[in-house]
Amino acid sequence: MKCSKCGAPIQLNQKYCPNCGSLNEENAKHVSDMENYDSKFNKTRKQVVSNSKWFVKYMAPITAMVIAIIAIAAAIVWNQALGGYDLAHAINRKENKKNNKIIQLQLNKMLDDENYTGLYLLDRDAERTLDSSERYGWSDFYNMAYYYRDLRVSICSLYDPGQENSYYTETALSNASRAIRNAEDIINNTSRYRNRAEESVPYIDDITDKIYMFLKAYCNFTDDDIAGLPEKSQTDIITLLSRRMFDDEQKN
Repeated sequence: MKCSKCGAPIQLNQKYCPNCGSLNEENAKHVSDMENYDSKFNKTRKQVVSNSKWFVKYMAPITAMVIAIIAIAAAIVWNQALGGYDLAHAINRKENKKNNKIIQLQLNKMLDDENYTGLYLLDRDAERTLDSSERYGWSDFYNMAYYYRDLRVSICSLYDPGQENSYYTETALSNASRAIRNAEDIINNTSRYRNRAEESVPYIDDITDKIYMFLKAYCNFTDDDIAGLPEKSQTDIITLLSRRMFDDEQKN
């Protein structure tokens, strides 16, 4: 830059012209601008610090209080849900105890009619369980009833045209194979950890027969396939189901 008076070269940081000694107006303006900048910066910094102190003093406790209120509300909702479950459970127990004789007659009628799925659902939803001399004597029976139901639901869903997609097929086959594997564990006594009521044994055998009949009718299993189930893993059973239900179907 040049001096505005004599035109001699001059630097911005020089207060006076080294040639004529005149005041460097650009230097004066620069110094003024820097002072204004420093003033605004310091003012802004003070305001930020002040706001931070205000946040720490007021907003942080308020935020903590809001979080605490939300947590308390969630706990109340959870407790009410549990309370509702406990209430329903208590009502079921009272009703079942009051009408136990009638209920047992109904359950035994369903047993005679081979309505195993109905018995399982009543046990699950209304806690209505067949009486036994041993507290858990019918556990294997109820588990077998569940696996039989799960197997049928899974396999029959594969015949629904509205469910024709690979993801649904894989899920159904996985559920069916798990039901078969778990049922086999009960059939072969590999998963028993409770005493089995003697009176439940014929019904467990009947469910076993129904499972094998279902596998033959709906899954194209052979007698050799069924005989080999105890040695197969769940993955092996999925492969067998796929081959019998889809590969054999395409061949035919």
